[in-house]
Amino acid sequence: MTTLGALVILYYPTDEQLSGLEALARDSDALAVIDNTPHEYAAARERVRALAARAHGEARVVWRHHGNRGGVAGAYNAGLSALFAQGVEAVALFDQDSTVPAAYFARMRDACAQLGTQPGAHAGAFNRGPADLRRERAALPAGADDERGDGAPRAGGKASARRSAARS
Repeated sequence: MTTLGALVILYYPTDEQLSGLEALARDSDALAVIDNTPHEYAAARERVRALAARAHGEARVVWRHHGNRGGVAGAYNAGLSALFAQGVEAVALFDQDSTVPAAYFARMRDACAQLGTQPGAHAGAFNRGPADLRRERAALPAGADDERGDGAPRAGGKASARRSAARS
């Protein structure tokens, strides 16, 4: 099974955006959080450290203040280096306001496994973004895209509406 990490770039994040890191840490094999805010954002650092200590261990959750050196590309490079140093084989890239369905990492691991069985395919040879996820949510079993994990459909949302219409 592919070891799949998540990389999040922060830039003056809100408390709500910092709260979203919990799901990424829970569902990925490793999480790197790179604070690209020019001056270290102590509240973000402490929230990420608390997340690491509370639920996922220091080795799985990495925090780095990057200070916008080299822009967003520099931040991504710093995060990728940290994750690959931990032995992560593939990385999903996010910014601070990204959210993914609960099934995202399982489906990405499946995609990595399929690539590994195709002649000539190699890791990193695919790009799956929000548009792909929107299309695929309609094909997921009911509740699979519920980020709370309780199986209850989320209010609103096009995918929920499509599934509801399909059941009628």
